Amino acid sequence: MLEVRILGVRWPKAKLLVCLLALFVSGCATTPPPTRESAAQVQVKRRGSEIIIIKDGRTHYLENRLPHCLAYALTDEWEFAIQEAALRTPDRRGFVGVLLRSTENMPGAPGADPVARAVAYFKADTEKDWGRSIPSTVEPFPASRAGAVLLQFGEVLVTPEAAARLLGPEKPKVGQTAQIQKRVIVPFLSAIVKLKT
Repeated sequence: MLEVRILGVRWPKAKLLVCLLALFVSGCATTPPPTRESAAQVQVKRRGSEIIIIKDGRTHYLENRLPHCLAYALTDEWEFAIQEAALRTPDRRGFVGVLLRSTENMPGAPGADPVARAVAYFKADTEKDWGRSIPSTVEPFPASRAGAVLLQFGEVLVTPEAAARLLGPEKPKVGQTAQIQKRVIVPFLSAIVKLKT
């Protein structure tokens, strides 16, 4: 039996350790280093706790914010949008966002329905952004979790104040009508909702 002593201490499982170390070293030694071609095929972009990996015509999104990790994949190449937890296509025609939000700071009593609290919060936030009340509808949305809803707003007339605040290369002109993004709100945990735009 092989007996190994390190610093005067007997290591009875040293044989196993040596075998595992040999396998690890030989595996690492035979793995070829990445080439320029393989590195050019993968793009990695980072923004805070958000990461996107673009490979083989797919964009993989990861958000490593504790205590939850959000991840999804999209076809084609996407880039970070201005908004947190959102992506857009380089031509700015496509937009997707998935955000986990705590209902802790949303209107309503603690312990109340988190989806109803989120709907009230986003309605008030949208009215604040546009400076007036905007007609909206809330309807059930088919999702893997029961209780999901689709929040939709009516079209709005772009005012000079709103036009000055809007971002992006193709801003609507004053007097045009604009469509506010739709939101799917899904109950996630007791005090957390998942928001999809």
